[in-house]
Amino acid sequence: MDKNNLTEAMYYEEQHNNEVACVLCFRDCVIKDGERGWCKNRINVEGKLYTLVFERPCAIQIDPVEKEPLYHFLPGTTMLSISTASCNYRCRFCHNWHISFSTPEDLPSYEAPAREIVRLAQEKGCSMISHTYAEPTVHYEYIISIAEEVANSDLYQVCHTNLGIRPEPLQKLLEHVKALSIDLKGFCPDYYRRMCNADLVIVLENLVTVRESGVHFEVMENNLTEGSCPECGRQIPGIWE
Repeated sequence: MDKNNLTEAMYYEEQHNNEVACVLCFRDCVIKDGERGWCKNRINVEGKLYTLVFERPCAIQIDPVEKEPLYHFLPGTTMLSISTASCNYRCRFCHNWHISFSTPEDLPSYEAPAREIVRLAQEKGCSMISHTYAEPTVHYEYIISIAEEVANSDLYQVCHTNLGIRPEPLQKLLEHVKALSIDLKGFCPDYYRRMCNADLVIVLENLVTVRESGVHFEVMENNLTEGSCPECGRQIPGIWE
């Protein structure tokens, strides 16, 4: 693979034998030369980590902000929603599985530099650009690039996220977004492991960080209602079906 056509990834550490450790999300992938991380969006080329989805969204669409869902951040306006392939979760109930379960090669994509995304959002009268549908963490570098263009516009940048991200990149992300829609799957670690192939602990820790940052956020609970956890049987009012 020609690394000259790729963008170097953020948040990784060089290891011995040309291996790299990706420290962007909770998976902490150690990636050998020529191989990819768990999300399949980041590849090790000769001891350097590169993103395969920089400025390559597979979905671009105009949505009402309430679809995010964000009900208390510029209600009644529209957003330009974008996504790249893949995700760092594998939720059994994912309704965007055709995006989140795919690799960059599985889906057609657009060539969409950050400035073009901002121009399109303005042209269509949107109030914000939203990173959504699949987990934005897997195209983190794209978010930061768009942030630089958004800073010189009248637009806002928001994310719909599972918060399965490491603390340092989360802190930087919070500097570049105006709102987060947080997709909380539940409050049971067993449920997270079995149904999402994910880790609840880091999500709860990150929720505290988001709250302390002052950035606007809204939590979505996946329409889970009162009952008991289907994994451990604990009674948790207002959360489980």
